[in-house]
Amino acid sequence: FRMLRYLVRIWERHLERHPDTQRLPVVIYQGRRRWNVSTEFAGLLDVEPDVLLSDLVGVPQFSYLLDDLSGADPPVLAARPLTVEAQVGLALLGLPSGFDDPVEALGRWLDSFAVIAAHPGGRELLGAFSAYLGKISKVTDQRMGEFMATMEPEVAEAFVSTWDRVMAREHARGQAELLLSQLTLKFGDLDEETRAVVLSASGEQIAAWSARLIDGTLRLEDLTA
Repeated sequence: FRMLRYLVRIWERHLERHPDTQRLPVVIYQGRRRWNVSTEFAGLLDVEPDVLLSDLVGVPQFSYLLDDLSGADPPVLAARPLTVEAQVGLALLGLPSGFDDPVEALGRWLDSFAVIAAHPGGRELLGAFSAYLGKISKVTDQRMGEFMATMEPEVAEAFVSTWDRVMAREHARGQAELLLSQLTLKFGDLDEETRAVVLSASGEQIAAWSARLIDGTLRLEDLTA
């Protein structure tokens, strides 16, 4: 259903300017378990077994293509007839969440990273790859730094700047969630506005609030003042 909403929005936005453009809906899935949901919209409905889905009146006849990467072998992905950008992107999507060895996970793609860096917009794309890796992995800064030292300079530059930003943001979020837990223990359940303010605060602000919470001078209303 979400895919259908996305497509309708795209059609609404581009119909006047590109009426002859075809839209092909594709879902790329990288979960740990195999995809087990119907790719037909009507197949999501709870109907009697003897009812033909095509006969359902008023139900959109809508389907999408599925690329299930769960359990996909990296060499198989690398052999697909795709651009290097698409090959690397699919390979990263196929990585297990929480991996901690960048050499094992990414070493085979070092040459591809260098090729991408030389393409128009390549450094920005490498930055996006780095941001994704920062969110799904448990690689330490030290291990990632050692791995980046083996990269071509332009590749390492794109990776380092984004990796540092993502790690700083993830650290700040962890500190914010810890502060929220402490505030809940002291003041009880927090409203959505307070939670949003804390989660969006800078690391420096969170540190200041935490210090005031410890010395007993922080009031709940101070967070949204």
